[in-house]
Parts: sequence; structure tokens; C-alpha cells
Amino acid sequence: MNTSFRTVIEPVPHSWNLSHSDSIITLGSCFSDEIGGKLTDYKFNCLTNPLGALYNPVSIHNLIKLSVEKEICQDKILNRDSAFFHYDFHSSLFATDKNLLVEKINNKLTEASEKLKTAQYLIITWGTSWVYLKENKLVANCHKMPGNLFTKKTLSPEEIIENFGALHELLKTFNPDLKIIITISPVRHIKDTLPLNNVSKSILRYATHEITNQFKNVHYYPSFELCIDDLRDYRFYKEDMIHPNNVAIEYIWNHFSSTFFNSKTLAINLEWEKIKKAFEHRPFNEKSTSYFQFLNHIQKKIEDLESAIPLQAEKEEIINRLKQVENEK
Repeated sequence: MNTSFRTVIEPVPHSWNLSHSDSIITLGSCFSDEIGGKLTDYKFNCLTNPLGALYNPVSIHNLIKLSVEKEICQDKILNRDSAFFHYDFHSSLFATDKNLLVEKINNKLTEASEKLKTAQYLIITWGTSWVYLKENKLVANCHKMPGNLFTKKTLSPEEIIENFGALHELLKTFNPDLKIIITISPVRHIKDTLPLNNVSKSILRYATHEITNQFKNVHYYPSFELCIDDLRDYRFYKEDMIHPNNVAIEYIWNHFSSTFFNSKTLAINLEWEKIKKAFEHRPFNEKSTSYFQFLNHIQKKIEDLESAIPLQAEKEEIINRLKQVENEK
């Protein structure tokens, strides 16, 4: 659809209908944090990036493989500034003792494994096809080690497709009913330079095209195109001019919702939004009858909705506020 000012990517409703009762896990670049964060905020049963953000497809696939097989390579553990890190994991996973790091990683892998085993949906976000090798072994994170330890290269589309195929075969046995949504992060990796960032993103996009043609349970979602083509304007970016801002994230979320949520799920989201806004309300007079009636109204809304989404914390909060008002009368 062409307008006077922009080219709009209209949402096309998909046959996959994500619901609040579905189990969902997101993995990959920091953009998967954004999507996972929105799903969690709207009370979906979602585990978001339990092992931290990773950016290239092979490292992300390897993390999923490790979650299934739970066998980490201890040769990839390093000691820097009195802390231990692992080259296959994000820097948020660290410890002051090597054994503690292994224990922490194994606990996170177990958490991811349990979620993957029962999940209906896995959302993967790739960020870049640029990778770093140390002694010819790919690392997911350089952990600020000296640059001369690493060799930089791009993954080829064929490498990504072949690697995903092996992962797909593993997941088919581990969780046969799993559906996979792949996205490409719209965040540009300008350290690679903009021309080489575009090379990187092009490789990722071609790989997703081939993969979705090969596997029926894999769908590509165009978050990348929504930012780069639909919202082609710097007013939709944060101050760094690289990361999408809240307006852009909200736009993508609404598009995602129209793609994957049916009318029932959208209605639940709408009612939850009303409750969220009500919790943000601060009265002029907390002792007033009108505020007491307002709280009772919200309590009723929570009771009507709690069979669809988990609202125990909100229910307790409202009960506590009602008690406070009654005590102050």
C-alpha cells in the first residue's frame, strides 16, 4: 500500500494463532528482548533470552543445541579481570569461580531446555552474519579480549542454512510440535560499517528465505523490513540512530499482534491494557468514595479476566489498596 509519505507493510493474519496459554521462548539478538518483553508485559507465557543476547545465527543455534544436549565446552572458559566467562555465552553470565560459572550456565541451560521441550513457539532473532573465530573456533562473544586473538569473517548463506537444518533435525526429535518464527534485527551494526552491515543483513535475509521454503514449521516475520522500509525515518530511532525507539517497537508490536493474534487474544490484550492504565492512576484524594468505587471497578475487571491471564499480583495489589482506603476512612 502506497501513501503520500511512506510504503506501508500491511499485516497478513497467519494461521498460527499465539494465545496466552501457549508456551513461548525467544532467543537471539537484543531485538528478541523487545518482542519477548512485550509478550511478557501482555501476560503471555514467555521466557525471554534466558542465556542473554547473542547475534549471529550459528552461535544462537549452538545455544539452542546446548540447551537440548546440556554439554558445554569447558575449554572455552576464560579468566579476565578476576572473573570467568564463556566464549559461547553472553557476558552477563560470569562468576568469580570457574565451577560457579559452569553451575550458573548449566542452571540456565536447564531452564531453557525445560521451556523448549514444552514450547509451542520459538522466536529466533538473528542480528548479524559477521562472526569471530579464535583458533578456528567460532565464539559468540569476545568478552573484550584483545582483538589479535580473533579472526573476523562473514558466514555464508549456505553455512547458515546447513547449520539451521541440523538444528531443525534435532528440534524435530526434541519437540516435534514446535513452531519457529525467525526475525532479523533491524538494529544496524555500524562498527562493521554501513555497507558491510548491509552485506550482513542481506546474507541473513537470503538465508531466511531459503529456510522458510524448506521447512513448513518455520515462518519469517518482517520486523527488519518494518523498520528499514516501512518506518524509513530517523524519528523512529533512539538517540544513537541505530536502535528502534519505543514508537517503532510499539508499531512492530501492533503489526505482530495483527499477524499472530486472533480476535479473542486481541480482546484479552485490550482489557489488560485498561487494567494496566488503571494501575497507573493516582487519585487526588485516596480517601474519597469515588476512588473506593474506582478500585472496586478495577477489582471486578481483574476477576473477569483472571481466568484468561495470570493476575494474582494485581489482584493482591487492589485488595491492599482497598484495605488502605477502608482503614483511612
